[in-house]
Amino acid sequence: MSRIIKNSKAVAPVVGTIVMIAVAVIFASIAVSAFGLDTIKKAPQADIRAVSDSIGTDSVIKMIHQGGEELLLSESRTKILISGTSGNNGEVSFTNLNTEDDRRFITGDSIYLYMSGGNICIANNTLPNADHTDIAGSGDTLQLRILDV
Repeated sequence: MSRIIKNSKAVAPVVGTIVMIAVAVIFASIAVSAFGLDTIKKAPQADIRAVSDSIGTDSVIKMIHQGGEELLLSESRTKILISGTSGNNGEVSFTNLNTEDDRRFITGDSIYLYMSGGNICIANNTLPNADHTDIAGSGDTLQLRILDV
């Protein structure tokens, strides 16, 4: 029995190898957590008020940017969804926003949501000349959501 206890030649290399592997795993996990994770960008925060309005004889929704960050309205980044209306499954079409300035929605700006040809469309100051219908009737309740994707 004393021979087993006295023969400890392999203990130090095995323990040393295990400690080195543990240190390497710890350093690797620290490196992955510090450098490997992408930072998630925060969605822009803005205070927007939506009110019913009319342009000519057409009932529209007027969205007013009352403060906060600029929103860049583009179909690839932004989704505006309206529940309670049947046009285009409630998703707004951005086809009338042709230039970079049209797509910028900053404090003090107003944009209009309206129905045209069965689609919910968006315009900056005036409605384009097209066949328009009311986006909602008197007493209707709509829910408007703006998502930055």
